[in-house]
Amino acid sequence: MEKYQIKIVVIVLIISLIYLGVFYYFFGEKKETKNNNVIESSTSSSTVENEDRELIMLFNPHIKIKYDGREYSNITNDSIYNEHTYNLYEYNNFVGSYSIEYDNKELYHDSNMNEYKPNGDIVGLFGNIDFEFKPIEEIYFSLADRVIINNALKENNITSKIIGNYKKYQADVDNDQEMETIYSIDNASASSYGESKSYAFIFTYENEKINYIYKYEGDINNKSNMCSPKLRNLIDVNKDNKNEIFISCSYNDNENKSCMEIYQFSTNKYKKILSCS
Repeated sequence: MEKYQIKIVVIVLIISLIYLGVFYYFFGEKKETKNNNVIESSTSSSTVENEDRELIMLFNPHIKIKYDGREYSNITNDSIYNEHTYNLYEYNNFVGSYSIEYDNKELYHDSNMNEYKPNGDIVGLFGNIDFEFKPIEEIYFSLADRVIINNALKENNITSKIIGNYKKYQADVDNDQEMETIYSIDNASASSYGESKSYAFIFTYENEKINYIYKYEGDINNKSNMCSPKLRNLIDVNKDNKNEIFISCSYNDNENKSCMEIYQFSTNKYKKILSCS
């Protein structure tokens, strides 16, 4: 009788263990998987929400731009100057880390409050987006360049009797590993005598073809709002092998007024991705 009772107990234990195993397989594992999915989803969502990408770009004089990883925008609030310490670049060369204040002009101070006084174009950068400055070399004109400029004016039906503001550069603006020749021409500060239009062009000249980056034409007697463009910087923002072309605008009627336009090469032409504010 005792052996029989022992067999009953063993059978009951075996059945119980089998039942617990089946219960765990169908319910316990699903519950654990469900909990794991919640954890993964929460972690992923948290990562996306906390991954704020931005690049703040401060150019002299008084130009403020933000890039959020998708698009560029103009910053209107001057408090951005005091919010960060910026990596300072002059003529594409790294100068150091500086705080930047604005009081009718940019003021640059290092950590010891020593002031830095720049000699030319400055850009201060802060953020967590990679970038690479690309070289721009300004070179001298030749008689052949004058022919190219005259052809550009002619194809836009412009008569010009004077030599305006002309500059010539070399740079790899379209990132094809070959240097392009770039011309910047305008008559913003010139006399109206002998001029059929006001004009401002920045264009590349390659294989005897003109490809416009910046283009403006207007009434010669109304130049008050005319931009005098300058090829300012060439930067591969995001380091995605697509160069951003930064062209600053200055205005003869207001020496304190300035803004920035940004262009990018796409399908054999230059597309504007940020307009002056």
